[in-house]
Amino acid sequence: MFRFLKNRRWLIRKLCKAWGLSWAEWFLLVRASGLFLAVALGLKLLPFETLLARLGGRGRVKGERPGGHPISVERVANIVDLASRYHMLKPTCLKKAIVLYRILRTRGVAVELVVGVTKAEGQLKAHAWVDHRGQVISGGAAVDRYLPVGWFGGGEATGKRLARQRQTP
Repeated sequence: MFRFLKNRRWLIRKLCKAWGLSWAEWFLLVRASGLFLAVALGLKLLPFETLLARLGGRGRVKGERPGGHPISVERVANIVDLASRYHMLKPTCLKKAIVLYRILRTRGVAVELVVGVTKAEGQLKAHAWVDHRGQVISGGAAVDRYLPVGWFGGGEATGKRLARQRQTP
């Protein structure tokens, strides 16, 4: 019985915190949850390039719309992270990055989806993150350990710049 009360208190605390979200943030949270399902299914059924094209993320961004959306890029990243923490599929970094990439690109924000690799403990490990104006907005501080090998979103120049940065001592 006490376990139920403990879980109930946790749930009440989380709901009270969630009520502080604006309507736009709630909409974004629901949208991200739906996109996690679409991305999970798409990664199983489609080639990666095709998935990004179908999600509409491969098109050119004409430019950021200043003042067009009340939610900042960092806040969008936080909301996508929040949706991933409580999602039933427990999305990987790749799924989180694709969802955030999709949402920001449709808002007119020029972002890049970056995939990097590293060798740790004799195994090849991969990580995905989203880059905005040279700053990592999703993927954490661990991206420094990874060598970028794939850029999506027209970031070929950025990819070359990052590769040069890694070669210089």
